[in-house]
Amino acid sequence: LYTNQTMLNNLKDYINLFEAAIQNSKDFTVTHNQQIIHYSDLFDMDALIDYWMVQELFFNEDAMKKSSYLYKEIGEKVKMGPIWDMDWSSACMGDVKHTNKWQTNHFGMNAQGQQWYKFLVQDPYYLALAQVRYHEVRDLLEEMVREGGTIDQQQEYLAESGADNDKLWPRGSFSRDSETLQTWLKDRLAWLDAQFATTETFMSSISSISSEGLDVTLSHVD
Repeated sequence: LYTNQTMLNNLKDYINLFEAAIQNSKDFTVTHNQQIIHYSDLFDMDALIDYWMVQELFFNEDAMKKSSYLYKEIGEKVKMGPIWDMDWSSACMGDVKHTNKWQTNHFGMNAQGQQWYKFLVQDPYYLALAQVRYHEVRDLLEEMVREGGTIDQQQEYLAESGADNDKLWPRGSFSRDSETLQTWLKDRLAWLDAQFATTETFMSSISSISSEGLDVTLSHVD
């Protein structure tokens, strides 16, 4: 029988193992109960990368500082999400107007100084998976920003509510802010395209590791 405190302690131990593994820059593993554990044995890699990619795309200042959620089903790996609290992002508020920087590297004060993704981007395996994922979703991202795409469609759908919001909070314009977001994201994607173009450009851009002589093999396991 697991009490709430027992479950909490188990989760603490689980997270501590993950943190120990990602901070081991030699091979990103930790030894526990005479077993070698890689951080990917503990966290769902797809969710880990998708969560990071959303925070990077929108340059979210709050990412891995607050409002960062994760969950774990019994017998399964931890999954990052859901995404929450994106008001300080995308050239909206705070230090988030940059289109040509990595969010992971830019924010480093207090809690963000030791945030997980700063360690993960030093792992060639993580970077290889992230690069593959970016190219998998690139068409979806283009659909979001293109003329007549998702942002344009949602702007039309939300126009009435946006006008009401402008009346209640007269600090901007829904229409103008939507256009600003779309323009900013286009610039952001152009920069990300250049970083993700090759293994060399990506690794040299975001990490301190070198791709020279590096051979990373990706395999799928059901």
